[in-house]
Amino acid sequence: MLKSTAMPRKEKLYFILGTLFVVIVILSNITGGKLVESPFGGIVPSSLFLYPLTFFIGDLLAEIYGGARARYVIYLGFAMALLMHFLALFLLALPLHPKGETTYQTSLETLFNFNGFSLASSLFAYIVSQLIDLRTYLWFKNKTHNRLIWLRTNVSTILSQTIDSFLINVILFYGFLGWSFGDAMKIFSSAIILKAAFSILLTPFFYFALNLSRRYVLAN
Repeated sequence: MLKSTAMPRKEKLYFILGTLFVVIVILSNITGGKLVESPFGGIVPSSLFLYPLTFFIGDLLAEIYGGARARYVIYLGFAMALLMHFLALFLLALPLHPKGETTYQTSLETLFNFNGFSLASSLFAYIVSQLIDLRTYLWFKNKTHNRLIWLRTNVSTILSQTIDSFLINVILFYGFLGWSFGDAMKIFSSAIILKAAFSILLTPFFYFALNLSRRYVLAN
């Protein structure tokens, strides 16, 4: 009798979570330049309403699959964001056909023609903060003997996102774009308040997602 070649449920879930993580990373890089008003006041990047989900998924991966496999997804997100940038530049460089819409070409250039320094600072902040989040989460998991999930997910997420926002505001807005230090710190403080609120509000959803994932993996 032939053995079933169906992918195990645990691997299917890993594939789904990893794909979702990478998609959010890429979309956050594309939309991060749009500034919007925070519900708590102040200005924040629009991607802040989406990007915190990467830490949610990262902690979920660390809880179910361990540090090595969660770290692999983090590196994959970095590589795919970089690949997306170079592929977009290649497609933009192709000569426009005479019958092509110039407005469409202009829109694509506006959307995908990232400044190199902006991309580098964004990816640097990403890789540093994600790895700190993972290490902090696993450290608390070990120290609490797998208890106090709410503590490790909130501490690791808020700490790592604070570092992420600080690096972006200092390197990009203050260091490269020439914003005043005060204006950069205003965005930083607004972002931290919103990110901390997201982390706390997502805590019950983390428990729900974790329990649902475990049931799915263990189901026959």
